[in-house]
Amino acid sequence: MPAAGAAPAIEQFGFEHKQEILKVEAIESTIPGRFEGWRANENIRLANGQVWQVVDDSRASLWMENPKVRVRRGALGAFYLEIDGTNRSPRVRRLQ
Repeated sequence: MPAAGAAPAIEQFGFEHKQEILKVEAIESTIPGRFEGWRANENIRLANGQVWQVVDDSRASLWMENPKVRVRRGALGAFYLEIDGTNRSPRVRRLQ
């Protein structure tokens, strides 16, 4: 017989995936200072302290000061870095 504390877990058995999961869909920040673009495996530090690494083979040469950025969720657990002023969004993963 299960312990008394196990009752809620037993009552929820099978419903785990039906509960709404709250997820942040995107974050916004800036890249402080001069931003000259990226290449594969480049680490990009945001003003909020987060560090993201480019994980695809994309590259870009840009000349921007303090660009606004948005990191958004993609399909299958992917994240993309959107940079104001460009239509390119490298796939990234969070390091810090």
